[in-house]
Amino acid sequence: MSHLSTVKTVIKDLPVLKEAASKMGLVFHSLASYNMNWAGEIQCEGVLCKEGEILDNKNGAALIKDGDNFKIAMDNYRNPITEITGADCSKLMQNYATDIVSEEMLRQGFLETENVIDQKTGDRIMIFQD
Repeated sequence: MSHLSTVKTVIKDLPVLKEAASKMGLVFHSLASYNMNWAGEIQCEGVLCKEGEILDNKNGAALIKDGDNFKIAMDNYRNPITEITGADCSKLMQNYATDIVSEEMLRQGFLETENVIDQKTGDRIMIFQD
């Protein structure tokens, strides 16, 4: 039985995703391919894993080029990264989306006065002023 998950969110800005992942305690490894347990060898732009862990074929999330965008694929069965990202990467995608919003607010001239992640709930709190 395969446990391969592909995240549905369209990732357009890889540097913003890397930053969001870093804020959550994930590390980006720049790799051209990744042996993903059940799926075998896949072509990718890199792999995320928990900070302090040695990357293997069971604990990463691959970033795959999809046209001009990227998608995430991972084996979520007993993958320790899901403690941070959520089984479907929902927590990571939430932080990616809020970082995109934050960049747009700053581009429009708003001042960000607070941007924190609640360590208990994983919720992101952002406050802007004009």
